[in-house]
Amino acid sequence: MRIKLFLTALIALACSLSQPAAAVTYSAADGKLYKDGTEITLYGLNWFGMETGDRVLHGLWTGRQVADFMADMTGKGFNALRLPLSPETINPGFPIDSGPFSGEDCEVMCGNDGRTGLEYVLGKAEEFGMYVLLDFHTCNPANLGSALPGSPTGCSGYTVSDWLTDLQTMASLSLTYTNVVGIDLTNEPHALTYADWANLASQGGQAVLSINPNVTVWVEGVGNNSDNGGHSANWGQNLLEAGDIPGIPNNRLVFSPHSYGPSVAILPEFSDPTFPNNMTGVWEDLWGHLIGKGYTVIKGEWGGEYVGEDKVYQDALADYLLGKGVKSQFWWAVNPNSGDTGGVYENDWITWNSAKLAFLQGFMNSTPSSSSSSSSSSSSSSSSSSSSSSSSSSSSSSSSSSSSSSSSSGGSGPSVSCTVGAINIWSNGQYFQVDTTVTNNGPGSINDWQVELDFGEPVTVNGWNVLISNIVPTDPSKRIIDPCCAWNSNLGAGQSTAFGVQGSANDGSFDGQVSCTVLQPSGGTSSSSSSSSSSSSSSSSSSSSSSSSSSSSSSSSSSSSSSSSSSSSSSSSSSSSSSSSSSGGGSCSDIKTGGQSGNFNTTGPYCFRVQSNVNGWGASNFAGRSISVTVNGSGTAVTTVGAPLPSKGASDYYHFDSSAGSYPWASIYWW
Repeated sequence: MRIKLFLTALIALACSLSQPAAAVTYSAADGKLYKDGTEITLYGLNWFGMETGDRVLHGLWTGRQVADFMADMTGKGFNALRLPLSPETINPGFPIDSGPFSGEDCEVMCGNDGRTGLEYVLGKAEEFGMYVLLDFHTCNPANLGSALPGSPTGCSGYTVSDWLTDLQTMASLSLTYTNVVGIDLTNEPHALTYADWANLASQGGQAVLSINPNVTVWVEGVGNNSDNGGHSANWGQNLLEAGDIPGIPNNRLVFSPHSYGPSVAILPEFSDPTFPNNMTGVWEDLWGHLIGKGYTVIKGEWGGEYVGEDKVYQDALADYLLGKGVKSQFWWAVNPNSGDTGGVYENDWITWNSAKLAFLQGFMNSTPSSSSSSSSSSSSSSSSSSSSSSSSSSSSSSSSSSSSSSSSSGGSGPSVSCTVGAINIWSNGQYFQVDTTVTNNGPGSINDWQVELDFGEPVTVNGWNVLISNIVPTDPSKRIIDPCCAWNSNLGAGQSTAFGVQGSANDGSFDGQVSCTVLQPSGGTSSSSSSSSSSSSSSSSSSSSSSSSSSSSSSSSSSSSSSSSSSSSSSSSSSSSSSSSSSGGGSCSDIKTGGQSGNFNTTGPYCFRVQSNVNGWGASNFAGRSISVTVNGSGTAVTTVGAPLPSKGASDYYHFDSSAGSYPWASIYWW
């Protein structure tokens, strides 16, 4: 039966390749995008994985099918995907290296190459009415994140001729799959001056249009090697000198700058006392000026953790875009394993990040106006209270809660509060999710915090953006929560950070009573009050709980700081505590993490420790690496990826020790 289904899928794919598609014309004018003369709006998401050494969309390793993802996305209002690629998915012959492991996806992709997977995804997107932007993201999967080449040919042995040929191959796909709206010539060419980039873009655009004259050509900005108006530009954001590009008609040209806030790169503008109001002038100079000149400008990447100052930035950018009449955009990213931004999905690849979803839906449902006072920022302010947006499509319903708070004040020192927000319950009370915010209300900065969550009954939990490493030994209803990383442990005055905890009640029915108490900073008093859910939901056909399989892989970092040569490192595990010896012959940082992945950006050895329970585990982008897993760093080692791990005590930890490997962006994930 498996062979029959596989052959049927291949025949269907071959037939689709042999059938000429009806001609579709995409065009751009006066800030708008058109399909056969009718205006269209792209409510888009970036979904990465195919540009990595895995050569396949990330998240499919969970067993969730491409069709289910797309049904979920379109059901939430999204109608477009930007797919980052490398030559190893654009061209045949490079095998898929990680997932999928089941279902129709596996029937088509298992044992096949990345190009087969790409065409399968394009076909599925067409079935669901989703537009696709094909992004030439890197010339080599080994060059991602801080190693992003910064030009089309910044990889060893890869030439301009190779690039132009690959662009023509991408354009040929748009003839078969007419939902391909455009070709993004190169991701973030930050190493080039604008003059050099415009010359290459002219060649690239002509190569694309020579194959399909009816598809749009997307041109990103550069970095800070050209005039930036005295500002600091993200990689791909600087279009200050942009204008007509020879060989690319303006009705086929889309400028596509990338813009990111503090969760990706700390720019000097973010410390301006007038922030975020000062950003309007920055955006206007770097790319907004093009809209008033009749060009079409669409964000190919924007996004972030959407907490604290990063939320302030995103809200302001949304207002600016709407004020310019711009609604088409691609948010980075679908993937929760994007280290510096997180994803629209939580670590289980099922549950939506409620704040991000409410923000994006508010943006999509807003009416553009010249006043820029409407918008998504008001819609997003109540994001945590939307129970429908925080649950997955497979959950039937959820319940939201009132909030509670706890504070700690140390005299004239920092004052920290902890607020329990939405509590969502499904499957007749078996599973739950709790959203919590920690805020620094004091006049000074803090570099660490710790809170206690009291669930009112014995529970089993995991979380994201935090370490749940200390179970109160005498009370299984309580957990000690610490920040996972530098980006959410260091809070300036007035800054907040949010985290989520998902789990199940040990007796199978969660009562919904949760309180939060601040433990650190110490030196003051703290008080707490509980937050109870108003009701429990009905039974769900699919349990998107903490017990469902969740994993994460290598972070395809989206953008880098203008003032730094490297991008933000993976946020899943960055709280260094000590050094240890690596099986690869070098030394590495020993990382304690309570998340569900250890992403790293080095070809050298790497190690970290995990104190949570591990039911299963795997690795991604792991070519050339060996692995050793022990309890507390000693004893018998497990050396086969995915093999069962020995049992450990509640206070013990698993020590993952990886040797050097071929790819800098690699990951070990667990559930």
